[in-house]
Amino acid sequence: MNDTDTNTPDFSSMDADELTEYIIDHPSCIDKCNLEILDGSNWSRLLTYQPSFADRCDWDKFDGWDIANLLEEQPQLAVGLVWGKYIDPIAWASLLAKQPQFAYKCDCWDEIEGKWLVRLLIAQPQFSDRCDWSKLGDDDWDELLKYQPQFSDRRPRE
Repeated sequence: MNDTDTNTPDFSSMDADELTEYIIDHPSCIDKCNLEILDGSNWSRLLTYQPSFADRCDWDKFDGWDIANLLEEQPQLAVGLVWGKYIDPIAWASLLAKQPQFAYKCDCWDEIEGKWLVRLLIAQPQFSDRCDWSKLGDDDWDELLKYQPQFSDRRPRE
């Protein structure tokens, strides 16, 4: 056995999370790994650090949060994505807070609830015209106005 063989890990003994972390740190080993064990969150994490592996992943394993988390860091991977299949209102709010250029794809503005709407508006106040202000409760308003006081005139009066 040569030196290289003794340093090669037993990939079959790794769970999906361990394998993901190993591939992130050692991308050249990907051809030796069983990628079938990776779920959407594993793929999302892996592609965040190694976007060149996008052509190897099974996009059907992704849920809305997996996609949102990935696109927050690697927006170029949105090419060819079937948006409505993956993204739910909460994941949209999270994604748009970091990547506002995808707003034209969002078809659920009225479904984004209180605290998520606040997080979005704190980061991207330009979306105020698309928001359903009735979704905000008192705590939501307090949080929003702390960071975006220009919206105080939209708060309903008691």
